[in-house]
Amino acid sequence: MKTFSLDLRTRILAACDKHDSTRQHVAERFGVSLGFVKKLLGQRKRLGIVDNLYFRVGRKQAVSKEKAAQMREYVRLHPGATLSEIASACRLSCTIATVDNTLRRMGLTYKKRRCGLPSRTARTSPPSGKHGGSVPRPGIRPGSSSSTRPVSRRR
Repeated sequence: MKTFSLDLRTRILAACDKHDSTRQHVAERFGVSLGFVKKLLGQRKRLGIVDNLYFRVGRKQAVSKEKAAQMREYVRLHPGATLSEIASACRLSCTIATVDNTLRRMGLTYKKRRCGLPSRTARTSPPSGKHGGSVPRPGIRPGSSSSTRPVSRRR
């Protein structure tokens, strides 16, 4: 839904200020609802402005631009700092997840990474046998049961 223009808003208020017609007649004349006329009059009385307030909608940022700049500087000086250290150093009163989201939005990273090659790795357990079966015992043919012995034929 589009907002009404500033020109229309000022004309509605000018017509209401003349006191020659009711709010209902002003609403019908300009093709707006009576509720909009009441809202516009209340907004002017309460805030002193008649412009649309669309810029106020939505969720507000938990971390201001000044605090974000402090965070950027702190991360630059202390690249190995944890999220809770960053939050306490910048005196933020938000959750750790918010600090993480703000850092990601700024394109910064706080993860500690290795500078050099990893240390030598070695096996910690001996290699296992073939997967899925036991080692065949000598003297028994594969595919035969261990309880049956090969029978020799008499001639």
